[in-house]
Amino acid sequence: MKLILIASVLGIVAAAAGRRDDDRDELIEALTAEKFAGLPDGALADRDALVRRLAAIVREPPGETEDLRRFLRRRAVIVLGSHGGEKALPQLRRLVEDRDEPFRRDAVIGLGRSGTKEGVAIAAAFLGDGDELYREAAIDGLGESGRAEALDALKAFDASKERPFIARKLREAIEKLEAPARPRTD
Repeated sequence: MKLILIASVLGIVAAAAGRRDDDRDELIEALTAEKFAGLPDGALADRDALVRRLAAIVREPPGETEDLRRFLRRRAVIVLGSHGGEKALPQLRRLVEDRDEPFRRDAVIGLGRSGTKEGVAIAAAFLGDGDELYREAAIDGLGESGRAEALDALKAFDASKERPFIARKLREAIEKLEAPARPRTD
């Protein structure tokens, strides 16, 4: 009797794991597409589950090669920022706090793109970073945020000592935020 009960429990666990693997496979399939076309249908319906799955991919990316694992991890970081909202902030915050993190730049962009007050504030702080790579990432992310606070931070940024490329990106980000669709203020 105990053996049947154990087998039954293992079967339920395996079935549940299979469903999660199917969901993860669908997400991984979307992430590995040559041109990211968006998340699988219904992925945003349960943002908590989406963030958990993406965070798991960031922690331990699947893949047969190191290049594929790096690609998946990077794409997952970007999608976390673009679609994770408030729920993604702890994961993104951990990534930007680690100076050795290879996808720190993507996490800075993701924080800006999150469109959350906290994410925008953290990304805006990178406008003062000593590394041009992170200043550029902050400009990219903030320009996608749609927030009035991002517009204020970008306008306050002194680009007079930046290379022309960064100054141009700054102007483009400001123009994007000033476009007729008004920045969010919630």
